[in-house]
Amino acid sequence: MLQFPIQPVRHYWGLISLWGILAAIFGICALIWPSLSLSTLLYLFGIFAVANGILGMIAAFFERQFFPFWWIQLCAGTASLLLGIAVLIWPFLVVLLAIWAVITGIFQLSLAFGNRGVQPGTLLAIMGAVLIFLGIILFTLSPPHALLLIVWVIGLYALVYGGSLLWRAWFFHSLPPPGPVPHTEEY
Repeated sequence: MLQFPIQPVRHYWGLISLWGILAAIFGICALIWPSLSLSTLLYLFGIFAVANGILGMIAAFFERQFFPFWWIQLCAGTASLLLGIAVLIWPFLVVLLAIWAVITGIFQLSLAFGNRGVQPGTLLAIMGAVLIFLGIILFTLSPPHALLLIVWVIGLYALVYGGSLLWRAWFFHSLPPPGPVPHTEEY
């Protein structure tokens, strides 16, 4: 059984949808236009990470009354925002992308297991594990190989992540509206 007030959560599904659509658009652009220069893609990733961070912090603000682990979303959003700004300043520092992947993966796993029973977390747990794995691979590869891997993996990740956010938005939107409060009279 759901353990949070249904009506307020149903109202912010549009924010989660916007977040998912932006992530999916970024992923599609990265996959459709591989001829974009790497620097353009890295700047695009920096913008994505900043937007992801801002929307994550806004979602945490809305979730603070309903989910006991809302602060994990706030930390993930803050980390994404800061690392996105760093990537915009130093786009070819591959280690920043590896750090972002590991930190975001840890926060996603924490959210998936922390909010168990409150919202679906299976896809979020998978995404977190994939990001941690990606971060480890980026740490171990030489920079030129890591940059080539980044072009495809970031696009695929953003596309799948956008889909998972759209699934979450659909889950919140499809929650049943609260029924009328039964009226009981004592005689």
